[in-house]
Amino acid sequence: MVYEPSGSATLAPLLIGFLLSTVLYGVFLLQTFTYCLTFKTDSKLNRCMVIYLVVMETLTAGTTFVSVYEPLIMNYGQANAMSKAPTSLAIDAILTALIATVVQFFFAWRIKVITKSNLFAGIIAFFALGSLAAGITVGVSMAMIGYFHKFKVFGGAVIAWLGTAAVTDLLTSLGIIRFLRAQKSGFQYSDSVVNRIMMLSVQTGALITLVAIIDTIMFIIVPPEAPTLMFIWNFSISKLYGNFVLSTLNSRTGMNEIIDSKQRNAHISFVDMENLKSATERK
Repeated sequence: MVYEPSGSATLAPLLIGFLLSTVLYGVFLLQTFTYCLTFKTDSKLNRCMVIYLVVMETLTAGTTFVSVYEPLIMNYGQANAMSKAPTSLAIDAILTALIATVVQFFFAWRIKVITKSNLFAGIIAFFALGSLAAGITVGVSMAMIGYFHKFKVFGGAVIAWLGTAAVTDLLTSLGIIRFLRAQKSGFQYSDSVVNRIMMLSVQTGALITLVAIIDTIMFIIVPPEAPTLMFIWNFSISKLYGNFVLSTLNSRTGMNEIIDSKQRNAHISFVDMENLKSATERK
């Protein structure tokens, strides 16, 4: 016998999660538009990263829409409509894992460049790969099992996925902060920029880590009557990663204005701290 949860318990979390992720997707597109207008001559790596994120975030926006549309519209009123998990949920999990891993590798590479530490960047990459493997496992398991109330079967993979992602994001934030703290030179301009970048890194990195932890807890404690409760947070994870990257890239405009209005094309960020330091010392 297939367990049939109530329609509200199943659809409400999916709908709320979809709405939250859609808002974050809109913010991501706005930041992308700002980036395209401001940094027309940015590095090839940064531009490729933004293009990748736009494609992937758009795909996840589509999968979350289908995940709500299928049970709410296409299959509403049919047998098992409220208990059968759409295949798009499995695709969304894999896409989210791919987005998170590429973003984590992006920052791991930046940390390697600025700190000259292969060990620390290697640790971040190790946990990122572990998160990717667990995320793909979750997606494949979702597609194979196919019912919301049976998701607990692969609970270990979910915990490993979100847990390693949280650890990776925490290490990334710590790596950036550790380097930035070492760059404080006592110069008012440079220290002001460093403090702003540190706040941005802490706030965004902590938010992503917090959402991953909440998502994990919700999956563990979720009752059978509300099998989709975790998707309130889960749908938003990929959008948070995209906004993290774009907010970091776009923050360079404000940093440049702090240093010198004549140097707005310097593209100062936490990956260009040597340029920042030399620019401020000349003042």
